[in-house]
Amino acid sequence: MKKIILHAFVIVAIAISFGSCTKETIQEITGSMKATIDGTAWEATLASQAATKYGDYIAVGGYNIAGQKILIAIYGLTVGTYDLSILEGSTKVGSFFIESKDGAESERFISSAGQVEITSIDEKRISGTFHFTAVKTAKGITTKEITAGEFKNVLIISAK
Repeated sequence: MKKIILHAFVIVAIAISFGSCTKETIQEITGSMKATIDGTAWEATLASQAATKYGDYIAVGGYNIAGQKILIAIYGLTVGTYDLSILEGSTKVGSFFIESKDGAESERFISSAGQVEITSIDEKRISGTFHFTAVKTAKGITTKEITAGEFKNVLIISAK
């Protein structure tokens, strides 16, 4: 997980070097990621989205300026639909994080049901759609509905 976050920050550093580029130009370089969370629009901050590939495993994620992060991790590198559930031994999961601004523990939600569909993938880019119900069980049960999710032409970084 730390490698995924590290790779995302590398993408951010690269994008910052394109400071004079327009939003559309940066999206052409890094791709885009958006969703609706409990009825509220969410979009990854420019250049914060990235996909990290480890063998046949890929994680696609992004975060926004409010510290909200969406991460989708699956074992499979082909076009198709994958279930996102918390079944024992599952290799596919959707996550939603809310980072704490005051040093307290971050809120972490894990998918209990949902799907991700990879609509296109090659050695450099991945696109698809997703939706899932995310559950947090600390201090009672809380859920978040992640709907209308889309990642488009997100840059893939291969981790060794």
